[in-house]
Parts: sequence; C-alpha cells; structure tokens
Amino acid sequence: MDYHNLMSSYIQANSSIANCMQQQHQSHRTTQAPHTAFDILGAEGAGHHAISSMDGSYFCSIGFNKSISGGCSGSGSFPSFGNWRRGHNIPPTKFMTPCSTILRQYDKYMVILRDPVDTFSSTLRRFWKLRHETDTLLGELQAHYEGWKHLSACVRQLPCDRTIFISYELLTSFPDTHASALSTFLGVHAADPKLRAWLQSLHGPGTTREVATKAVRAPASGWLPCKISTDLLWKLRNISGTWAHTKGEIVLPEQEWVNIERPASLVPYKGQLPSWAEQCRGGSDGDCLMAWRSSIRSWFDEHRLDVFPASHQTSDDC
Repeated sequence: MDYHNLMSSYIQANSSIANCMQQQHQSHRTTQAPHTAFDILGAEGAGHHAISSMDGSYFCSIGFNKSISGGCSGSGSFPSFGNWRRGHNIPPTKFMTPCSTILRQYDKYMVILRDPVDTFSSTLRRFWKLRHETDTLLGELQAHYEGWKHLSACVRQLPCDRTIFISYELLTSFPDTHASALSTFLGVHAADPKLRAWLQSLHGPGTTREVATKAVRAPASGWLPCKISTDLLWKLRNISGTWAHTKGEIVLPEQEWVNIERPASLVPYKGQLPSWAEQCRGGSDGDCLMAWRSSIRSWFDEHRLDVFPASHQTSDDC
C-alpha cells in the first residue's frame, strides 16, 4: 500500500483534490527544490503541530522563520486565533490569509486534511471560551466551517505540481508509507536520516497489509478509536449544566457576524436541551462524548464540503 493508494481512498472522488492527485500521479512528479520553506494549510485543529515538529532549520533553511512556527512555515490555520474569540465584533474571516496572498508568499504547499468532527472537537478543547451569559458555541461552529470553506477555495487555486495533500490520520498511522512522497516534496532522499527520524517520531503502527486494508475500507462508523478528552468533556458538561439551570434560555451572541442557523441538535431550542447535553448532564464520560460526536457528525454530514474525507475516519463510539 503506497501513499497514492492510501490518499485516493481517503479523499472524495471527483473532488478538486482527487483531480489534482490524479494529475500528479500521471505526470510522475519531479523532486522539489530542497531546504525551501512551504506553507502548511488546514482548518484549525487539523494537526499542524505534527508537521511543525519536523526540523525546520534543516528541511526549510531557505525562508525558514523560527519566530513564526516551530516547523517549516507560518502555519496557515483557518481561522487563526483572534479577536473574534474575545467578544469583539470582528468576523473570523478577517483572520484567514487570502488565497492570493498565500500564492504570492510561498512556492510550495502542504494541505493537512482531517475528519471535521475531530478538527472541531480539537478546536473546542483548546480554544473555546465559555461565556455563560451568551452562547459562544454557534460562533465557534460558524468560524470553523468558514475555515473549511476557505481551505476548499484555496485548494482550487494551488499549483498542483507543487502541492502535497496529507491526511493527519494516515500520516500518524502509516508514517513510513509517506516517506517517498514527502521526500519528493521536501527535496531530500527518501532515506534521509532526519526525514526518517521525524516520521518515526509520529509513532505510527506501521504498514502491515491487515492494518492498511482496514484503513482504505473505512466504514461509515470510522476506523480509528475515539479518544476521550477531559478538557472537552469538562466544557461540554459545564455548558450543559448552565443550559439546564437557565431552562434552555440562552442569550444570542452580540457579534453581528454570527448568523448561522441554530441547529436544535446542537444548542437549546424552545427551551429544550439537545440530546447530547442531556447525556453530558447525567451520563458517563463515554456517553457524553459519544452523544456529542454523533450530533456534530450529523451536522457536518449535512453540510459536506469536497475537502472532507470520503468516509468517517474516527469512530463516534467512545
């Protein structure tokens, strides 16, 4: 099982990514210039940190800026953390680097993809600010979805011959399988000791036929186990308790940019708590997180974008 076959099973057929990867496969990509900086693009929570753990001073010595990132570039996280989370009436789209600017600043690009349920959950775990007097969850959802839409728009404009697409799930599960594609992109030999050391640090289980087959035949329920985050659980239980105390009456955000439709499956509606909030009030940790993931999974499935994985990558059964 090689990188191209793994990624072909991961992405949606006939998407802009699929078309680009097909062009790459047919043209037999040439090795890129070595030791040059590249931009890392992805929705917030996609796993930029995994890429930034590589030795940027070695792989990206030309144009490398340590003050921006520990890795090889200023990570293009959509959106980046900003005043929109501090209650200011500034839309998160103001904190997304325009695609045209990205194209001017870098010569090559790495796009990080991940299950949107996990990117959103990771974002909430790290950045969600609970304000009990207002509802901030809708703002987080709208900002996150806008980030994915911005990524989709930029992907369509990237130079195909100088772009690599990386699945966070596949990279961390099968790091060695990515050695050849990454070496071509980075401009180093596939056996480069620093590349091998970095891939080894990602702690993947290897590339056995049994595991690889399971990956490329990912069922709708996901093939990676759901991990329980105590930070996210605390926030979910906390906000559920607040909603119950106020009998589901919550104050709408003051920011004018928050105009997303209020899904009854995610936030209180007509005084009724969503089912996940009821589970988080009295259920076990697994029940709480499973109910949350099921609700947000349904929302993303209904608002599907072409940069989402073709199938669910993580099980919602915690």
